[in-house]
Amino acid sequence: MRERARRSEEPRDRLTSMASEMLVKLNLMNGGHVQAVVMLREGECDGTAYQNFDSDAAATAFLIAHVATILEANGKTLAITTLGQG
Repeated sequence: MRERARRSEEPRDRLTSMASEMLVKLNLMNGGHVQAVVMLREGECDGTAYQNFDSDAAATAFLIAHVATILEANGKTLAITTLGQG
């Protein structure tokens, strides 16, 4: 059974540690000015780290826009709709 996702300011496992290290390397190459999201998966485990976003919502919007661009490049359209309130 997968562990419930949770937010943490510090890496909490091997995958989130690796994702954070990737951001460290990226910062060494560009001075830390790039917005970045690193997502890793191994089996059923996921690890994510991001930097230079004002909020989790801003990082999520970036990811959705990026996925929409990937789909568009492959002749698809991403459509998002709400399913209800609450």
